[in-house]
Amino acid sequence: MIKNNGKYDLTAAGSHILEVYMEAITKTEQIIEAKPVLRQFSPGNEPPVRPLSKSNIVVASDDQPHAPVFHYREQLTRRTIEPQYIVDPIANPTFDEVHHDLYKESQSVAVILNSSFKTSIENSGWLVDVSPEEMHVHPGNLSIGLVISEDDVLAIFYDEDWSVKVCVDSTNKKIVRWFTLYVMEKKADSKPLSK
Repeated sequence: MIKNNGKYDLTAAGSHILEVYMEAITKTEQIIEAKPVLRQFSPGNEPPVRPLSKSNIVVASDDQPHAPVFHYREQLTRRTIEPQYIVDPIANPTFDEVHHDLYKESQSVAVILNSSFKTSIENSGWLVDVSPEEMHVHPGNLSIGLVISEDDVLAIFYDEDWSVKVCVDSTNKKIVRWFTLYVMEKKADSKPLSK
């Protein structure tokens, strides 16, 4: 800082330090906003933080343990979404109706679920209608359920007990792209039910 006519002004060095400090505060705020989602990923595998922090993130709480579930279902019911992918890891009956409606109204959609829940297909209200060519069974442990279109993503994050803890609702192109790449990778690791 330099004194100029009785006032203190920043020097060039001070200005750069302030800029870095403000960027750090902004980044910290973004991380705090996105923390419920970031906890689900190992470092380097997470969605981009800035657009994620601007997404609608609904978290389960003691007062509203089903808030992410309600948000996911309500948004899928209210919005017009042409899904490209539906990932229903555990064939969750809570989402049977909304997933079935989306599937019936879409031209072409890939459906992915965990191999450990493959037996749920016969008991599911909607998976029985999915053509074997569109049904993909993932050999690993999928912990993210989602509906993704060209413009939207609604993703729910399951914990180890298969309870939904977080919902991400975004139309941000970077977030939609990140989840699209995530699903394409999971689909590539999956086997079509028809095989």
